[in-house]
Amino acid sequence: MFGSAYPCSFPICPQPIMCPYDVPVPQPFPCPVPVPQPFLQNIIQPVDVPIPHTIQPVIIPKPVCVPFPRPVPVPVDRPYAVQVPQPVPIPVPVERQCPVPVPRPVPVPVETPCPVPVPVCVPVPQPCPIAQPIIVREPVCVPVPVPIPMQTPQQYQYRVQE
Repeated sequence: MFGSAYPCSFPICPQPIMCPYDVPVPQPFPCPVPVPQPFLQNIIQPVDVPIPHTIQPVIIPKPVCVPFPRPVPVPVDRPYAVQVPQPVPIPVPVERQCPVPVPRPVPVPVETPCPVPVPVCVPVPQPCPIAQPIIVREPVCVPVPVPIPMQTPQQYQYRVQE
């Protein structure tokens, strides 16, 4: 904030005191951009005298509205194209009669039915056999007689002869 690394330009400012911002401080390298130098305040005025060991206000330059000179456009004589009169074609009346086209009937082709070839079914050998459905015929819901074992009397049983 303050340039204390360089000697102060005020004769009354001792070296250990930091210089305020309104004092131009020499720079180690010249600045390539022109920087406006702050002006030295009048020391006679009591308000402008810097108080030692205090933070001084930073003076920011305010822009002043100055009219900017603008160049006035000046008419310049430049070459321009000169119009040359061109001949205008005049229509000449022709004493011959032009043939008028008469409409003539144009024959329109009539649609005639043409025989369309009908494809004939020719058996073509297939490269692989086609799976035919297997029909299984089973009676469904038909009562089937089931033999039931029963005891027969002894007299009707078969005897094995020894």
